[in-house]
Amino acid sequence: MNVLSLKSILIGAVAAAGIAAPVVASATTYNVQVEAAGSSAQFYVLAEAAYQQAKAFSGGTASHYTAKNAGFVHDNRSAGVGDELGNVWIVWSQNGTTVDIWAYLSVDSTVGVRAFESAPRASLTFPSPLPAPGNIVTTWDDNSADVALNAGVQTALSGTKYTAAFTDIRPEDALYASNHLLTGVTTCAGTPIKSTVSGSTAKATPVKFSLTGNDPCSTTTATVPFVTIPVGAAPIVFLVNSSNTSTGHLGNSAVKNITSANATKLFDGSECDASLFGGSATVPVTAWLREGLSGTMNTTNFSVFGGAQENGVTTNPLNQTCTTGGGSRKRGIGTGEIVGSVSGTTADQAGYIFFSYEAVNGKSNLKYVTLDGIDPFTGTYTTGTLPTCLTGSAIKCTITPNASFSTLRKGTYKAWSIYRAISDDTHAANVKTLVAKAQAVAGVGTGVPDFVPFSPVCGSSASNDEKGLDVYREHFSYSVSHIQSVANNTVTSTVTSTPNDGPVQANVTCTTGGIRSLPFRTLGGYITANNTDTEVMGDVGGAIQGPFPGNPTPFPGPTTSVPR
Repeated sequence: MNVLSLKSILIGAVAAAGIAAPVVASATTYNVQVEAAGSSAQFYVLAEAAYQQAKAFSGGTASHYTAKNAGFVHDNRSAGVGDELGNVWIVWSQNGTTVDIWAYLSVDSTVGVRAFESAPRASLTFPSPLPAPGNIVTTWDDNSADVALNAGVQTALSGTKYTAAFTDIRPEDALYASNHLLTGVTTCAGTPIKSTVSGSTAKATPVKFSLTGNDPCSTTTATVPFVTIPVGAAPIVFLVNSSNTSTGHLGNSAVKNITSANATKLFDGSECDASLFGGSATVPVTAWLREGLSGTMNTTNFSVFGGAQENGVTTNPLNQTCTTGGGSRKRGIGTGEIVGSVSGTTADQAGYIFFSYEAVNGKSNLKYVTLDGIDPFTGTYTTGTLPTCLTGSAIKCTITPNASFSTLRKGTYKAWSIYRAISDDTHAANVKTLVAKAQAVAGVGTGVPDFVPFSPVCGSSASNDEKGLDVYREHFSYSVSHIQSVANNTVTSTVTSTPNDGPVQANVTCTTGGIRSLPFRTLGGYITANNTDTEVMGDVGGAIQGPFPGNPTPFPGPTTSVPR
């Protein structure tokens, strides 16, 4: 098993009190399997995937610690770059004298990419005192509670460098997003983007990084070539507050849909009223925007808004009255702030998120609307009630393979992106193993279907197999000069910046329930790090190709150039 050698340490006499699966207090080897930062949208499914891996490693038991604001992205390049705070899950288990560890810090996608791609790479650090266990993850398959973080596990993780990042958008798109926010900035870090939410101290800071060549902050340190590992695809869902059901308000049953054109008007601030949803022009609407470092924002901005979301923004934190309609634009940092601001008792609020069962769990006065008349879940809209699946207090769904997000699978719903992990040759094997487990958690049996798995997943029999994603978005190069630095970055030193949709991966062989071979129905990722069919360049908002009944044709697929 490929483990992080620098994270494998010997610690004697480790205190084991207060943990569900005690770590033996002797000379113990601590192996960090995956230490990641990135997307809040993937936080929960990957927690359950790591937990299942940990239980398999120990033969049955594992422990977990989760808490809000319990870890940092610490940039090791410049004292001028502040730490980026985020929520944490940590999973560990013991087999003999070896403890395996998985950890994830939830931040913006672009912050995660920067943490991994900065040279020297960023590290995970913890606040002092460490927050108490917060039980913020609700996807554990056994409904277990958090325990205190084992001291040896914390020591093994503290100050060590990230081995992966999880992102809602490609690294090239993340670099574009950062460079766009850093236009004219001569220092390593730009101005933090602040939250409008009352009492919130959340912020997201644009910081320079590169994908090839020397790092722009340390200047003499070379970046490490990365590989991308596709995870799965998830839809952007538009949410509205449903508390006021009176005629004309967003909670009324007549409010069912928003068009892309009207969504653009709302979120670019040109018009903010309920008529955009089929309600009344006399009802002002508050639009809640995500920040420019967010994969959610970039996916929505370029899939729906044509890049117009930040038009006219002059305040930080954002709190501006729209040009017409009487409503306003405000900003939330992270999925939780958007959902919290749109739900609740304040009527006529609107926002967008990458859908996950965890994000909307337990929220009141919240419904979704279709986009351009297309339902993001089943294709048939009824009342806008968001799907749920709880077993006790745990989110555990009985999954029907090939049924989740049917309009995304068909290519008719336009607002979506492929989740990805990025890593390097040294750590990619462990990341791939975690991703494969997450795809099984999302695709077959009892689990959390937050995304359509990129890969086919073997079920208990042929009738229970998940065929995997069968669409992709065209990759492209950027065609404007001020982000030429993006176009000059490549996945490895042997691949040019010519866009490439990626290879067709080898079939998946299933043995349970009979031997069978499942073909990939989409393009993406890489086969070997220097393969000329490695996926390269941006695809956020790219044209949708598919669905495909088998291996995609034509191959490697069409690409284009986009003005941004």
